[in-house]
Amino acid sequence: MTEDGGENPIKYGLDADFRGLTGEAGGSKFDLAKETIMSAQDIGNAFIGHYYTTFDGNRGALASLYSDRSTLSFDKDTFQGTQAILEKLSKLPSTQHRVDTTVIQPSVSDNAILIVVTGKLVIDGGNPLQFAQTFQLVAHAPAQFYIHNDFFSLIYG
Repeated sequence: MTEDGGENPIKYGLDADFRGLTGEAGGSKFDLAKETIMSAQDIGNAFIGHYYTTFDGNRGALASLYSDRSTLSFDKDTFQGTQAILEKLSKLPSTQHRVDTTVIQPSVSDNAILIVVTGKLVIDGGNPLQFAQTFQLVAHAPAQFYIHNDFFSLIYG
């Protein structure tokens, strides 16, 4: 919302590999890192939209979000590094995520963001299951983040 009560015309998004944040205002694209300092909330919201859309549509494209230092905890199993994480994710069945709640906070320093997501997950068209997922994003360059930690759990009961 603008100061006069109007809608803010800026739309946040991510470039194809989440290595740089992009935006759109009045139909022209620009590099948000050059145009504005984004808050953890802005970055987190852009990341969440990009992550789940990519997960459900083209899981292999998630490789650029992880690094060899990344760790995925998937229920009781742990996977280290991009290759191991992508191998695990590629074996999962077709999914559709619906995000219900998010909590986004700056983490230990200015170069990290903590994101907690809860929502519903439909696997192969079945009944919705509840899930919780926590990400720690760490900057590896200005306005460029990777997933350092990723914790995923289905919520039973």
